[in-house]
Amino acid sequence: MSDYYILSLDKTNDMLVWWGENNSGYTSRLDKAGKYSKQKVKENIPYYDNGKLTRAISCEEVDNIAIKCVPNDVGIFEKLKVQYPKNI
Repeated sequence: MSDYYILSLDKTNDMLVWWGENNSGYTSRLDKAGKYSKQKVKENIPYYDNGKLTRAISCEEVDNIAIKCVPNDVGIFEKLKVQYPKNI
């Protein structure tokens, strides 16, 4: 059974904005986006895929075209085991 990301059309601007897990919050990061089952989406199409505010899009399709990047989050240099240059 396929899973879907829910695209929030009204929140999207220069980056696509997805629903978080369990119908809560929004994110532009796929690793933080919720995945919704086909059954759940079909049970409530007006909520999950109404074409005006939301679109349910196959996770497989999105993942196949997604560009991976490393976010500049707090602590990223420690996670990468790289010393942050002090003269920047």
